[in-house]
Order: sequence, then C-alpha cells, then structure tokens
Amino acid sequence: MKKYIGVLLLLFGVCLLALPLTVLAETYTHYIQIGIFNNASPTFSHIPVLISLNNTQLYDQGYILSTGLDTSMLEGATDKDYMAGGVRLGTVVAGIEGYQAKTRTYRLGVDPAQSDYWFVSGVGGDSTTLDNDTLEPLTSDFTLQWKGYLNTGTTGSIVDKDAAYGLEVSVAGTVRGYVEGTGTQAVEYLYPDSDDTVALTPVGEASNYLCVDDVQGAPDEDATYIKTTSTSYLWDKYTLTDSVGPDADDQIDEVRVYYRFKLQAVAGTGYAVPRVHLGGDETAGTPTTNVTTTYADHDEALARPGGGSWTTADLDSLKVSIDLKHSTGATNTYCTQAYVKITYTPKDWPEVTKAVGSGEHTLILSQINGTVGLTVDSVSAGTDTLDLTTVETADNGNNIVMDGDIAVATEYVKLRIWEPNNPGFEYGDWPTAGSGSVSAAQAHSGTYSYLLTAAGADIAGSFSEYIKVKPSTTYDFSGWSYVSVLTTGDFYGWVYQYDVSKAYIGIGTAYVVTAAEGGWTYHTGSVVMPANCEYIRLVPYWWNAGGNPVGTAYTDDWSVTESGGSGGLQKMWYQPVTMVTGTTLPDRSPLEGNDGVITWGANPGAIEVTVTGLVSSTSYVAGEGEAGESPELVHDPDLIWYENSTEPEHMPLYAMFNNTAEALGWSTGNTYGVFLMIGALAGGVAIITATGSILGGAIGASVLLIVAGATGLVPFWVPLIFGLVCLMGILVWRSM
Repeated sequence: MKKYIGVLLLLFGVCLLALPLTVLAETYTHYIQIGIFNNASPTFSHIPVLISLNNTQLYDQGYILSTGLDTSMLEGATDKDYMAGGVRLGTVVAGIEGYQAKTRTYRLGVDPAQSDYWFVSGVGGDSTTLDNDTLEPLTSDFTLQWKGYLNTGTTGSIVDKDAAYGLEVSVAGTVRGYVEGTGTQAVEYLYPDSDDTVALTPVGEASNYLCVDDVQGAPDEDATYIKTTSTSYLWDKYTLTDSVGPDADDQIDEVRVYYRFKLQAVAGTGYAVPRVHLGGDETAGTPTTNVTTTYADHDEALARPGGGSWTTADLDSLKVSIDLKHSTGATNTYCTQAYVKITYTPKDWPEVTKAVGSGEHTLILSQINGTVGLTVDSVSAGTDTLDLTTVETADNGNNIVMDGDIAVATEYVKLRIWEPNNPGFEYGDWPTAGSGSVSAAQAHSGTYSYLLTAAGADIAGSFSEYIKVKPSTTYDFSGWSYVSVLTTGDFYGWVYQYDVSKAYIGIGTAYVVTAAEGGWTYHTGSVVMPANCEYIRLVPYWWNAGGNPVGTAYTDDWSVTESGGSGGLQKMWYQPVTMVTGTTLPDRSPLEGNDGVITWGANPGAIEVTVTGLVSSTSYVAGEGEAGESPELVHDPDLIWYENSTEPEHMPLYAMFNNTAEALGWSTGNTYGVFLMIGALAGGVAIITATGSILGGAIGASVLLIVAGATGLVPFWVPLIFGLVCLMGILVWRSM
C-alpha cells in the first residue's frame, strides 16, 4: 500500500508543478500572418529572411507607432528576433526542412512596447561603416561587443575592421577575435650571395656575385666590378642572402634595388637597368645612364613580379640582376655594387579562437593593457599578448563590415575606446610637444612617464590628441602624478576646450596638486563642458597667479570618461530604436555619428514568403451611431511558469519539438521543459514501482530534474518545489 502512496505523492507533485501553467495576459490590437515556405528539398539552417511589408503605411494608418516598437513577432508562442523596417521585416529561421512551411505572427499595437530592434540585412547583405580616425584605437585600450544570432556554418565577418581588429568566423564552427599590432617601420638589406646565371665579365674575383656584393655604404669601387662593352643588354642574375628581418605576419612596404655604375672611359653612354625575379616572373626598372668615369648611385622601387603585394615569403626566393650595355661599344660599362633594401612594418596578430555553434551569442573582443581577450557568452575564451605599439594608423581605408550571412541578426554592436591615446607615454610623446619630455626616471606603470619642470615661469606640457565630447555634459578625469619638488605654484591637469571648428574657447581643471608628493598619487576630477564645446585636449601644466612656479612633476596614466560611464568613450553603437529605413543604420553613440551603410540582401531562391491581410485581434464592432470607442484588446495566452525566448537548437530532436510546439501554440523552450519534467517524474515513478522505495524514487526524480534544469529549459524553482513536495510526502508516509 505504501508503494502506491508514493506514486500518488509523485502525481500530486506533478499537479503542483502544473498549477503555475496559467494564462498570461498580453495585449495587442491586430496581427498579420506570415508564411515562410521552403519549396525545395535541401534543409536551410540559420538563415535571415526578409519579408516585404510596408510598416510606414501601417503607421500612417494608425496601427503602430512611428517607431514601430509596439510590434512583436512569434512562431507559435515563441518570441522571435526580428527587425521592423520602413518597407520590410527581417527575421531569423533557425531551420526549415525541405518543403516545410513555418508560420510567423506579426502583432501590431502591442502593449507594452519594446525598447529596440535587431538588425537583419538578409542573405548577401551587409552593413559597412566607413573608416575614420574615431574608429582607430591606436595605442588605447578598447572593447568591441557584438550580440545577436550567429551562423558559424560558413566563414566571414561578424563585425570586422580588416587588418586592424575584429570578430569573424575564421573556419566553420570557430569564432576568432583578433587585433593587429603595428610597430615602427624597419629596413633590411639583402646582398648577392651566389651566381644564378652570368653573362658579364668579372674583375677582381672569380665569381661574378663577389664583384658586386659590397655592403650598403661601403663600395670597393674598382677593386671588384663587373663589366661589358656590349651594345645590347647583358646581365647576371644573383641569389640573395636569406631574409632574417621581417616575420611571417609583417607587412612588406617596399622592395628597392640599389646599384652603382660608371664608364671605363669618357666615350658614349653607359646604361643600366635594375631587375627583380620571382620564379619565372620578373620586373624591370627604368634605364639609367652615366657618361662619366665617376661611379654614381641609383635606386628604384620595383613591383612584385607576377603582380600582387610583396610578402615575407617572397624574400627568400627573390633574385636580382643589373642589365648593362654601352651605346657604341667603344668602352666598358662598370658596375661595382648591387643590393636590395627591404622596407617593412612589423605586424603582430594576437588572436583568440573558440569553437562556437550557430545560435544566439554575445561576443566581446578587448585590448586592455596590451592583453587581447575574447569572451563568449560571459565566459573567457582566453587571451593573447599584443607585443607591438599600435592597432592601426588612422584612416587607412579599412571599413568595418558586418556580413549578413554570418551576423544573421544583430541585437547590438558597441565600440568603446579609452582616451587619451597613449595615456601612459609608453609610445613616445603626445601629438603636440610641449616643454617637457618623456622620461624613464619615474613611471607609475610601464617604463615611462612625462616629466615637466618649472623654473620660475608658467610652462605647458605636451597636448594630447583632440578628443570628441558632448556639449553641456560632465566628464570624469583621472591621472597619476608624482610632484617631487614644489617650491611655488601648482601643478595642473588641464582640459583645453574647443568648439566645432577646433577653435580654443576655454580651460577646465581635471585636477591640481598644491604640495609636493612623496610618491605616485592618484587624482580625479570632473569638468562640465560648455554648451559650444565639441573637442578637448589634455595638458599637464605648471601655473600660478604670479607666473613664477618652481617645481618638478612626473605624470602618467591619464583617462577621460563620460560621467557615469563604464570606461572609455562610446565610438559606435548600433541598436535600432526606430524603423530602419533606406540604407542607413543609425549610430546611437553620443559622439561620432558613424552611421552604417546597408546593402540589403535577398532570400535564398527556394524560400517563398506570403503575407496575409490585417486581422483585428477582437470581434468587437462599434454599433451604428456609436462614438467608436477603442476596441477591447485581446489577451494572448501563454505559459507564465517560465518564459524562455532562446531557441534550444542544441537539443536533440529539435526539429520535432519545434514542430510540436508550433502545433500546440507553445514556445519550443517551454515544450522541451514540459517533456523534460514529465520524463523526470516518470523516472521517479518507475524507481518506486521497481524498488518500493519512496525515498529512492524522490531522489531519482530530483536528480533528473536538476539535470533538466542544467539545460536552461526547466526553471530553477522546479526541483526546489518538487523537493519540498517529496519531503512533505515522506513525512506524511512516516506518520502513517
């Protein structure tokens, strides 16, 4: 008998869990049914779908707000990510099988209204943000955040500034966050180190290459050289010393051939032509002449043989030749030196990768104090070190691109950059040099700080770059100082203020030091920008009313943040709060106005979309002669016990549960949750039936419910309520 009491108690628990499955009231006034059909056999997964629908007209006729934010889109009872545009809707289809149909409901007049939209550009579509210097972190820390629906089944840009920084799907199933570091331009010299082919006469050495291999700046003139009296061009081709300078990722800026030649005697004209070779391809330079017996230096930058850009891999197979001839053959043309100068920019590509499945994700790429990190859904994917100085020079023509096939639907993109650039003087002085200097004598962090000494007169330090600000807005400033000597006057962190044309309008004080400090001291301050202030520059300064300050100050690690901000300054922010019209994706950042330019895509060829007419959500019709009161709003049934708007695409049998949910009018997440709970409770009943142990059945069902809860599809309180029910049941059972 007790065995069956346990079964009854478990069923009683099911009933308690079912109690919260009540109706939630949500209101809307009208709806439109949308059919999405796959008219071919292949299954489509994780695709954007564009729907032709005139939202502007719906607003004009009073069905929705001008922003369109009082709308929603559902599949069954599951809210779907979508975009409302002036003449289109955009949404995401996680999966649609061959010849399958899916139905979406587009609701109008929804109360409460939402706060923003997602952005969907469609298959083959994208958004491009034109490059400018406000998007360049240079030496500053920055964060790039993207949240949305991701298709990792194909490769391309999520939000990517080519050759600078970005988030991309580098290979299918893998997200890559990267930063390009750029060092100071450098050079390397490559010299002939063996003969490939020879046609000229050597003098002073047995091998031709030894006659022209003199190092840069030290030709041996007539001690060794090659010569010819030919009236047609002859040349030697030389292999070159191995390149040891540029690394594989470095950028080859230029390949320039240097050579030095003359005539044996003054008679006619000597000619020389530089030439470089890669495999079977070659690039010839411009002929040069000499009519004297004095050696003359010549050089020319040559394009890559075969076309394209020079790469580090080209250097070890590079060969050089110098073509020589004489106009009449009356005397020899000599060449004593030939070499190649490689100019390159060191590059560093710290990157972090992580395996990521298709679906909704939040990605954050960061560069903080030289450490590049990638976070996926609030979990760190790892870090890498940026070894070189800057991320990118300003305005290099690389735009920011969001690929609509990869970033299928974007909830937001946010770029924050910490100002000022080079806050700790680790990469040299600020753009406009002042009376101080970068010093390694003291440093709050890193190796360097800025030293400014006053010797009886007001004195300004270096000026930071222009920093864009909002008029009539408060900004918080901070910095470190070590004022080792202060005899008279004060040491200031000043904020120079400028109007929209960058004309000076005034000064604000970030902080002031009025007494000598025993070590590095942290200072903060706030400045309200004038109504006409559009830019600021930060300046360390010695000043007093008498104009005669005396002291020594080091300063380091400056920062500026909009008051109440989370660090850095917002440079770009895409998250539409009104209908997306035309080809402009508005930038919500308060400073820059880096609007995106949209290229609208299309739907896959096999996908057909149908749209029904407008349907009222209520059967109320005003009687004849009535004043036409507002219709009663319909209530939308849904399960209140747990609202799960995330599609559980990672779960087994997703397609079956998705179709079942649509047929039942439930959300897919809720459908999974119900079946998981029923399965857990059925397992508990089976254990009691098999063993006769109520405690064992209760523990078994609880464990299964906890496992179900770990999927995120069963609310956390379900195992808790079930445990309390079982505890109560066991107490009742023991009292019998």
